[in-house]
Amino acid sequence: MDKLNYRLQKLLRDSDKPMTSAEIAQALGISARTVKRKIWDMDGELRPFGALVSSSQYGYSLEITDRRAYDSFVNKQTRISGELSINNDIVLQIIQLLLLKPYITQDEISRHVFISRGTVNKYIKEVKALLEKEKIFLSNRPHYGYYLIADEIDIRNYMVRIYFNSDSNMERNTSALAAGCKDYPSFYGTLIKTLYEFDYLESEAKTQNLVKYILVIANRNLYHNSIGSFESKIYVSNSSRLLAEKVQELIKEYFGIDINQDELVYICYLLGNYEHHETDHIEHDAVFFERIVDRFLDEIYDVYQQDFSRDDILRRGLMQHLLTSYSRLYINVQLGNPFISFIKTQYIEAYNYAVLCGNILHNEYKLKVNEDDLAYIAVHFGASIERMECRYDYKVLVVCESGYGMAELLKARLKSRIPYLNVIYTTSLKKLRDMNLDDVILIISSVPVSGGLSKPLIIVNPLLLEQDIEKIKDYLSDCRYIEEYKKLFSEELFYPRMEADNKEILLDIICDRMIGRGIINDTTKKDIISREQLSSTEINKIVALPHCIVESGNKTSFAIVTLKHPIQWGKGEAKLIFFGVIARNSRFNRKIFPLLYKLTMDIQKVESLCRIEEFNSFIQKLFSDLPVEYDVDG
Repeated sequence: MDKLNYRLQKLLRDSDKPMTSAEIAQALGISARTVKRKIWDMDGELRPFGALVSSSQYGYSLEITDRRAYDSFVNKQTRISGELSINNDIVLQIIQLLLLKPYITQDEISRHVFISRGTVNKYIKEVKALLEKEKIFLSNRPHYGYYLIADEIDIRNYMVRIYFNSDSNMERNTSALAAGCKDYPSFYGTLIKTLYEFDYLESEAKTQNLVKYILVIANRNLYHNSIGSFESKIYVSNSSRLLAEKVQELIKEYFGIDINQDELVYICYLLGNYEHHETDHIEHDAVFFERIVDRFLDEIYDVYQQDFSRDDILRRGLMQHLLTSYSRLYINVQLGNPFISFIKTQYIEAYNYAVLCGNILHNEYKLKVNEDDLAYIAVHFGASIERMECRYDYKVLVVCESGYGMAELLKARLKSRIPYLNVIYTTSLKKLRDMNLDDVILIISSVPVSGGLSKPLIIVNPLLLEQDIEKIKDYLSDCRYIEEYKKLFSEELFYPRMEADNKEILLDIICDRMIGRGIINDTTKKDIISREQLSSTEINKIVALPHCIVESGNKTSFAIVTLKHPIQWGKGEAKLIFFGVIARNSRFNRKIFPLLYKLTMDIQKVESLCRIEEFNSFIQKLFSDLPVEYDVDG
């Protein structure tokens, strides 16, 4: 569970009443839209551990379905969040000394950090515990001092993190690593110039991470800590090899050390493969990376039913990414991604796809993939999703009473923030009633509009605030997927005008029918009934949504039940029941719940649905008039 989900879970757990999305957003310092996304994300994480997030007109609440399982989960999360972070300056200094020197005595530590020998012993225990979490072990040899035992790759990755863990100590730590360099400013400038001359066109963040690793390489070799040999036959381009040799020469010139051939290969892997227009030819068979990308896209389709196979731009982008980063993954280079938080919160769908790709790289190719790597992969899927959005022609009408200039400004801002929006008209409130709205799916107005319109309406600030953008995007997202949502329902699972004395009898009947169709099994039926006994699943006074989460190999589907006579269901009397079987990794498992809430907010509409006995007519009515306004704030 990531830090934001952990904070959100704790917030709901500690609250003695339901919290609205606005209250949660204010408490966590995030947008209301992000709250809604994280709620469903966290709900999926909690369900296997005895808890879930319920929503009502009063807000969101945390419900405990299995106290023992949930308490065990919370204890584990508390231990993880409570692990000591390296914010003690003395501990940090001792670790840095150990990383730079092959041996260091208590006296040397005492002199460097200005503490007594006795105090050194107290800090060493803390240092040892922290290092062991990184698979780095502290040992002690008589007359020599303390030294580290670990894989050299792990030590180097840890050094990059520990020396450059924040901007506040970047300059000081760079100076510490540059102490063995005869002229660091000249070394840095020459290195950057060399990268430029060799057409090394990585992002600024990756380039700066490369500089950090080269500094670490030089310092480790100063004390004869070189990398081991590599048995892998990973392809290295001519450009990477020639550039690595130039870096080798710079290390010798400025640090006065010769690095061996194993280190040269390590630098090649660190650089990744790229093309230098003067020296390189296409030497590597692209079939290898094409096969990996095909595996990525097949897995995403199997798990999420999302087909990216026809996006050639995505395929080329992923293949190029693998070509340049495969060798880095092999040596577990950790190139920090400055946009990781933004990607994980704003492109959740894309990041989930990247997680599947990371699992394939780890399980099938034995590569270590961290969150930063996943975020770089997610960028490619995020771009593909944006391109998909642009294929949709969302025709909208803009109403503005502040003059032509403001109307055009609002139109321009809408196009800038939502490129796939097609503003076909701008008009005044007075002329709106005479407009032909047949081609319009949405009206966006900067002024209040009275009822009676045939199309949905969103009121926005004339300056188009962030919450306005989020509301429009949410509505368009629902419009985009409406046909996909309809496929979750089938005529075979439509049971109109049924009769049942109570919900227990009804659940028993529907579960048996779904067992008969092979959708669930007896164990799932018991889980559903137990879940309903613990906490009722009504979503308003006359609509209930009992559901269960099944393994991702199963298909998400819904049974629909309407009743001749309402039955007691929690605090309400249900007349319409959606019985949901949700595949754990379905891309709809977080969206279908709020969508059904939207579609059944209108009690009169629900009463009308309960009188329909023909499936297609029911579905048409259910998905008609999709409301714009939706928030559990009520």
